[in-house]
Amino acid sequence: MNSTKKKQTTGGIPFFISLFSLLFIAAMNIRALNYLWDNIAYTNFLYAASGLSIGMWFALIFFQGHLSVFFHELKHSIVSNLAGNRSKGMKIKRDTGLFSYEYTRQSAKYNALIALAPYFFPLFSIPALLVGLVFFIENHQHLVLVLAIGFGCDLFMNIRDISPVQTDITNITGGYYVGVLFIVAFNLVLLTYFMAWSFQEVFGLKVLFAYLWEMIVRLVWHYRRL
Repeated sequence: MNSTKKKQTTGGIPFFISLFSLLFIAAMNIRALNYLWDNIAYTNFLYAASGLSIGMWFALIFFQGHLSVFFHELKHSIVSNLAGNRSKGMKIKRDTGLFSYEYTRQSAKYNALIALAPYFFPLFSIPALLVGLVFFIENHQHLVLVLAIGFGCDLFMNIRDISPVQTDITNITGGYYVGVLFIVAFNLVLLTYFMAWSFQEVFGLKVLFAYLWEMIVRLVWHYRRL
């Protein structure tokens, strides 16, 4: 499932800056989640876990063959279009697919993100959130359940396609394991934000952002004193 027909590596300095940033944010978010855990968070976690399980089961049963390949290539297409590229076409078969696009010198820095888009883009979480906001905006636990179902679909699809035969990943500068590390880091960041919001609503997100900012300030202050 290639993003282009050319066999070339993708991922320069902006990609690796993004990778290290994602790893740092994921680590800080995981630490900050400890401050949000209480009886309310535990109850909300049960709704989140239930929704994630339902979503992953649904994707396992229904997203197979041509439909699975279509979603994979669609994620390439969405991120490519967001980067301002021109689509050249999409081919869908039962077990493989191809999305082709033209990029410019300015948009080339996004090629790695486009290649890895099927492994992190929240294709089902976005519409699930919109549906939840329409019908359950006054009920946080039901909203968590609905979003978790969409996010569970995304997580399953993101993880299932990871393989050494995927040129999306192996063509990343640094090779397969660098690509997988980026995928894991990106999904961890999304998961931690989802969990923080699930635990304590908007306040949970504020805690994560505040903790991250505090750690950044501490690091900057530490290195300025060296």
